[in-house]
Amino acid sequence: LYIDDLGSERRTDWVVEQLYAVINERYEGRRSILVTSNARGDVDRGTTELREQIGARTVSRLIEICGDPLPLFGPDHREATPARLAG
Repeated sequence: LYIDDLGSERRTDWVVEQLYAVINERYEGRRSILVTSNARGDVDRGTTELREQIGARTVSRLIEICGDPLPLFGPDHREATPARLAG
């Protein structure tokens, strides 16, 4: 399962509940999951904003499944695209 841009959805109780249900089901079934997110976080875990958005319980389960987050930094290529097309 691949979840792109986790934490960008509008936060509601239903969304938080459903995300946990999906992630927990993957955990219990010992199935893989790949997650990307643009959420900002602290240096050690990279999860502060994500915890606020999807809940500490869900982030904890993700870390249990996947291990510590692997932060990747760089320019936003979507912002650079219009400039490249114009020039």
